[in-house]
Amino acid sequence: MTEPESAAQKPSKELVAQAIALLKAIDDGSVTVSADGETWKETYAGDVKFTTSNGWKITVFNDCDSWDYIDSIRSPEGEVIDFDYMWNNCIELSGYSPKNPEAWGIEGRGGE
Repeated sequence: MTEPESAAQKPSKELVAQAIALLKAIDDGSVTVSADGETWKETYAGDVKFTTSNGWKITVFNDCDSWDYIDSIRSPEGEVIDFDYMWNNCIELSGYSPKNPEAWGIEGRGGE
């Protein structure tokens, strides 16, 4: 029996390592992010979508103006790390909170 097409693929260890490195690069300012659509400030509660300067897509859940969790990370090649995988397998991603909220356009409210 095969899994349904909608079932998420397990990301490779390399992809997970790249995503962790990406978040560190955002924190240190070597990679920048910009909101796709509504900004953090415009979204009181809900998903905020970001694109990085090197082509990654990151969706973050904004819970009443506070960083809650990363919902998904998509590489420039289209590979995805979804919330379920992060939550069950990768504390570095599921527990991530920005060290530099301003880099995300959060104005100091996100990683507190």
